[in-house]
Amino acid sequence: MEWDKVKFESFRPSYEKYFDTYLKDKSITEYVSFSKWDSSLIFYKDDFAGFYKTITPDEEKNDKEIYIALVPKYRKKGMASYVVNTLTNNIFTASPDCEYVHLSIDKENISSINLASNCGFIENSSLEQELRETGDNRTLVFSRKNPFYVKEYQINHLSK
Repeated sequence: MEWDKVKFESFRPSYEKYFDTYLKDKSITEYVSFSKWDSSLIFYKDDFAGFYKTITPDEEKNDKEIYIALVPKYRKKGMASYVVNTLTNNIFTASPDCEYVHLSIDKENISSINLASNCGFIENSSLEQELRETGDNRTLVFSRKNPFYVKEYQINHLSK
């Protein structure tokens, strides 16, 4: 795939058709819900490829979570890895105070678990335990630390 042909777009009224069509597809909405109010779109060469959204689950920590869903024809081509890595790097560059980016993945979604591992995310058992305490026994959480955050901490710590 030509990665420079991947575009990330915010919602605009002309994109309503993608939400109307694809959000009825259980293969896209099985693990994550997307809406035009909180989601953005992924295109490849002007062809609709999927949805993504980023959220800040805990305002105190300023960590981010990424959710993506690709239409079937763009799966198993490296697109998901490219999207996750690009979004993660963009978050870390734009928000050096963000310590971690997280992926929440259903424990039966083996391809997404492999994707997380291949993109440098590691399973976060402490966040999973928090979910278990709320009754969620299906979600695995994978985290990747911001390398800029570590450097910033080391610089601030050494200068004191």
